[in-house]
Amino acid sequence: MKTISKFILVAFAAVALTSCLIGEFNSTPMIYTNGKYIYRTTAAGVKDSILFNDTVQVGDTLRAPLILSGGYNNLVSFRATADTSVFDYHLEYDTAWNSYVAADSKPESGYLHFAEDCYQFPVTLWYVPKKAGDYSFYFEISSTAAEKYSPNTGSLRQPVR
Repeated sequence: MKTISKFILVAFAAVALTSCLIGEFNSTPMIYTNGKYIYRTTAAGVKDSILFNDTVQVGDTLRAPLILSGGYNNLVSFRATADTSVFDYHLEYDTAWNSYVAADSKPESGYLHFAEDCYQFPVTLWYVPKKAGDYSFYFEISSTAAEKYSPNTGSLRQPVR
């Protein structure tokens, strides 16, 4: 009888503990990179990889691969912004991912709005600096997480000579 009562006590404790786990999961949406590299094509046609924040030249074409992640939540939107007098830029992605992108998205302006059930999305920030100086890109990613988790913001500082 003692063994059965111990088993019942453990079963009730397990039910009590797991009942606290029922509800909404929330996580901060994140922007991941491939580690540290941006792919560059110079005006002369030379292709190489450079580190984030390395100095680039006016006219270089740069591609920064990103993974957008909603964590436990669906992605809602992603926006990349910069001064258009300093950078030509847009977002690129494989057309196989079109079903995850809503019709009101404007990748040519750095904005993606996601369809339902999109947790991760690979995208490339394509940009060309127009003039010398130290400039920044600003990012905002949002998900269906609670307000204290989403949206999340970040930036990329790009020295141009």
